[in-house]
Amino acid sequence: MKQNKLIIRVKRAELINMLDELANLESHKSSAPTNPKSEQTEKFMNEFIQKIGSFALSSNKCAPDKYILYLDAGTLQRYNKRKQKLSQRLSSELMKYILDNGNTTRHPIEVGFALGTYNSSDIFASVRRLSLDTDETLTSYIEIHCEFSRRKPKANADEVQLTVDEEQNLEHLDDQKIEFPTEEKSGEDEKISPASPSSTKVSHSDSNSKGHGSFIGGTNSDGTASNPSTNILASLITAQESYHLTKPKTSIGRRKNNDIVVSDLTISRNHAEIMADSKKFTLKDLSSSNGTYLNGKPIKVAEIKNNDIIALDKAGKINFRFEIAEQYAVIPSEDFLEHFNRGLALRREKRWDSAAKEFFEAIRLGDKSARPYFNIAIIKFHQGDYEQAIANFQEGLAIEPDNASAHADLGKVYQITEQWEKAIEHLQKALELKPEHEAAKRRLSRIEEVYKIYQDANRQLSEQESESQEREVKPVQTEKSKISSTDDEMSLDLMIGAEVQRRLMPEVPNFPGLDISAYTIPARGVSGDYYDFIPIDGQKLWIAVADVSGKSIGGAILMSEARSVLRINIKHGLPLESVIAQVNNTIYEDTASDKFITMFVGTLDISNKTFDYCNVGHNPPALYRSQSQQLRTLDAGGPVAGVLPDAPYETERINLESGDALMLYTDGITEAMNAAEELFGEERLYQLFTENVSFEAQQIIEVISNQVKEFSTGNFEDDATLVMVKVNE
Repeated sequence: MKQNKLIIRVKRAELINMLDELANLESHKSSAPTNPKSEQTEKFMNEFIQKIGSFALSSNKCAPDKYILYLDAGTLQRYNKRKQKLSQRLSSELMKYILDNGNTTRHPIEVGFALGTYNSSDIFASVRRLSLDTDETLTSYIEIHCEFSRRKPKANADEVQLTVDEEQNLEHLDDQKIEFPTEEKSGEDEKISPASPSSTKVSHSDSNSKGHGSFIGGTNSDGTASNPSTNILASLITAQESYHLTKPKTSIGRRKNNDIVVSDLTISRNHAEIMADSKKFTLKDLSSSNGTYLNGKPIKVAEIKNNDIIALDKAGKINFRFEIAEQYAVIPSEDFLEHFNRGLALRREKRWDSAAKEFFEAIRLGDKSARPYFNIAIIKFHQGDYEQAIANFQEGLAIEPDNASAHADLGKVYQITEQWEKAIEHLQKALELKPEHEAAKRRLSRIEEVYKIYQDANRQLSEQESESQEREVKPVQTEKSKISSTDDEMSLDLMIGAEVQRRLMPEVPNFPGLDISAYTIPARGVSGDYYDFIPIDGQKLWIAVADVSGKSIGGAILMSEARSVLRINIKHGLPLESVIAQVNNTIYEDTASDKFITMFVGTLDISNKTFDYCNVGHNPPALYRSQSQQLRTLDAGGPVAGVLPDAPYETERINLESGDALMLYTDGITEAMNAAEELFGEERLYQLFTENVSFEAQQIIEVISNQVKEFSTGNFEDDATLVMVKVNE
């Protein structure tokens, strides 16, 4: 029968060497994250785990989950200020070696420290002592007590129950002054199709979150752990849903027998898979048509890290955030500052829920400052729980009402949730307290500009309604009048969209050596498309076409901000790749997780007829070569803007010749649909472009737009934009 308790004696010198090394790794983690463990430590841990292996339960290979190091007084004092960090580090290392040896534990590992006397042979006569060496000199050894904790999971028939004698032994240890992490339950994580039983789908609309949701190891609004999830290895998270991975291999694709089914024609039937083992998670592309991307880079096979972004297309429109399930217990300490600092370290590692637990513990222990509340609010913002983020910011501001950064961040949350007046109020307060706050300036200028348009349009619509009511008797509320109210909302959107577009869209420039034309048709009154021409020094012309996710005021503000950031950085003389990086990071910081922009940006130097471009997840423009009479697409670039911070982007330079023609467009053209639900498609578009390329730019656009209107009978489901640039003979 396997023992339920084990005492392992280890050489004091070897243990101290290992503890010193782990303490050093922990204290220098930020500066040397890849500092390797020494051969001595590797040897020590392997021998230690091998001894535990002989102790593992035969039925389910479970190893002990509680380890108490009985140190002499001098050694205990040596690590007095480091024991909390050492406890975390040792827990992590032990779990790694246990998993590497094919075992597991029933609970998260706890490591504690206590003062040992080494004269307790009569007390522990009922348990075995194993030494890592044949030398039995007690004075040169330290005992490590390994046991199963009394935290009992739901009883399984194959689990060994503790005997009365063993219970007594555990009670004796509980009377010692031992420090180890308190037990906390890990929380349950909080436009794809239903997943198969091997993966669990959680809709964020069903949870208490409003965005990304409360993820693995989640905490409630008061810091308590949410309901536990069993056997969750990791999660794939979108803005709407989370998919829990619960087995060693998870398949993703369009075919219905996949674990995660993505119903999108751009996705292959069997697109990718995620494999989990004791050491790591691996993403593998299954020879998909459009590729699999990790953090914006194409992969065949790659290791996945926590918070990595997985995309199933180059544009990054179909993407997941990868979250590893984390079992984290707050380490006991009566010093709230220790918990706060540990929370900051965890937040920097983007271990959101673990960080939140530490901040809540700091509050519980008496931290009266606003700092924990502000940090929890930022965590909830990153998790997409905007309602809770607002509440936490308000709690912090009640304590520290003159914190400019907190007002700026709260204004951003109100902006994302489209509470415009509150957003303006807090952004104005941030600038009142700190006039040089650049982020608050940028956000406020964008909101005020578009919100003023909204107010003006709303006032005009109200005046029109008042004039109408004065001319006729007010009708009884009927279904017809309800429809009229909806029509009024659409009219308001139409007025806002038309005015925003009028202000943002530039005049088509008369640029020497080029023939340029542009055309946009807003769908349902509000355009999410944008194009721009920015001439520099009479020799260079920057050209941009973008498609903003989301309509109404939020989409208009996003469009306005993208245009502003683009123009400012171009006029500052930044190179193309830096301009794109600035746009991407600004949109990422200022928008919700489900908002993004596809964009194509290029700079044409007419003096040497070169064109540098970057495709930011946009429909690839078509370039017609007059000499070869061939068509090619412009694909070099990276993912959509706003999804991945510091995303990688490629640029390409091409040489142009007289007679060459460039066609830029948005997906409203190719996705225009006829009565038979058939798409207009790229093939028709390219054919029309090639057949009419000899015409002037304006004539080409007229031919294509007329054909698209005729095909779709004028009913556009999405905004449609065309930009044509020809190099004159």
